[in-house]
Amino acid sequence: MGLNKRGIVTFLQIANLTDQEVADIEEDLISRLFQSLQLAISITSTTS
Repeated sequence: MGLNKRGIVTFLQIANLTDQEVADIEEDLISRLFQSLQLAISITSTTS
């Protein structure tokens, strides 16, 4: 989930995030990146 969807829209809100909140956001972003890479690999391998 993006920062806007979490209601985080200002730098002050980012600065006030707890370590756990930052970890949760990082985990979500890494998961999305991994899914995107898997999809790209899947598309590439089926078109070859």
